[in-house]
Amino acid sequence: MMKKYIFIFKTIFVLLVFLTTFSFSADNSDINKENTKEKLVGSKAGGFTDDGFFYVYDDNGSKLNHKTPSGWMGDYGDIGMDEKWEDNPQSGETCMKWTYSAQGKQGAGHAGCFWQQSSGWGYKKSGYDLSQAKILTFWVRGHKGQEKIKFQLGGMSNGPYVDSCEKKTGVVNLTQEWQKFIISLDGLDLSYIEGVFAWMTDKEMNLDGCVFYLDNIRYEK
Repeated sequence: MMKKYIFIFKTIFVLLVFLTTFSFSADNSDINKENTKEKLVGSKAGGFTDDGFFYVYDDNGSKLNHKTPSGWMGDYGDIGMDEKWEDNPQSGETCMKWTYSAQGKQGAGHAGCFWQQSSGWGYKKSGYDLSQAKILTFWVRGHKGQEKIKFQLGGMSNGPYVDSCEKKTGVVNLTQEWQKFIISLDGLDLSYIEGVFAWMTDKEMNLDGCVFYLDNIRYEK
């Protein structure tokens, strides 16, 4: 009988040692993963001008432009774009004209576009270090007025190269006149930004679709 108890005791002891060792190893593994996790830092934004501007869109074909509006989202078949619209730009010779038909061609009920590296979506390491920037500014107007759009910076997280932050506006009600909007970057980690700008809308906000214009999108020191 005594031998039976001794055997049971030894078995329990061995199991406890095994479980403790396994737990410790797992914890250390998690710590090691965290310690070796790559801290993404984008390429230095040498694209800042002497007066402290980093342009997402300056003018059609401008050498100051960064990234391209290639990240079409949702009902991408409902989106139309003209990057060289010459009628009433906010500055320079051109602005961007965007059209949203609200037809729901892909069945999503919403649409939008990210400015990113072509076909990036976080699967290519091509973000910028925009830590020097204090604000993001852009100009926008509607074709008829009362168009409703949301805007965003950062937040691309599909692939392994995740943006270091994101910030969204609420719903912006447009007018037929150019309006300047300013997004404060205070307190944001801008060390790696692939999605430098984005707009989004949906059928609920624009039942019959909408047309709007963007110009002079830039980060400022």
